[in-house]
Amino acid sequence: MNKTLLDEVIEHNRSFVDDHRYKQIIIDKKIHKKTVVISCMDARLIELLPGALNMKNSDYVSITTAGAMINDPYDSVMKSLIVALHKFEINEVFIVGHTDCGMNCLKTKDIIGELHPLDDEHSKWLDGFDDYQKNVLHSINIIENHELVPDHIAVHGLLIHSGTDELELIKNGYLF
Repeated sequence: MNKTLLDEVIEHNRSFVDDHRYKQIIIDKKIHKKTVVISCMDARLIELLPGALNMKNSDYVSITTAGAMINDPYDSVMKSLIVALHKFEINEVFIVGHTDCGMNCLKTKDIIGELHPLDDEHSKWLDGFDDYQKNVLHSINIIENHELVPDHIAVHGLLIHSGTDELELIKNGYLF
């Protein structure tokens, strides 16, 4: 019988624990730069973002979502953000979108097709966005206008360009 990915993960973990390799990467729970970064779930960003932002994993809380999109003030992204703001004494939030994002111009029908029609209320639930900058600004607007987000939180907007990894400033959160 072939090994499954789960079998490989469990086998690796046994070795990882038995050899005490985890001790090399243990970090404390303190968030050193008191920052939350909300970014796309795109796997290309996992190692790219810390380098582009000049941060280590222990410097910030990472929240990932499709397209770095926040569509509802009471969705799970906002829940995670609000918990982080209060639990880790966060002072700044970075919304980081990226070019060549799979959510750009994505439509619900492209994912579920006509096989699973949704009612009018949910027919655009999986829709992406048409403009990178407007998407970042929309997410910022939801955060800045949320009743549970303290006024002193600086919310910045950035767009990282795929290929060059250059950061484009969309909004400087220090300039309220």
